[in-house]
Amino acid sequence: MGLNCANGMPVYTSRGVGVYQPPMRFLCPPEVVLVTLRSGQS
Repeated sequence: MGLNCANGMPVYTSRGVGVYQPPMRFLCPPEVVLVTLRSGQS
């Protein structure tokens, strides 16, 4: 979980929201990530 590097590229892995049957999570709150992409030019 979190920001990692794979083959020189940044990869973000979240815990997810846990919607598989049964819809429950144990000691792990759901997580939704908002990623904002911006160009390198200003």
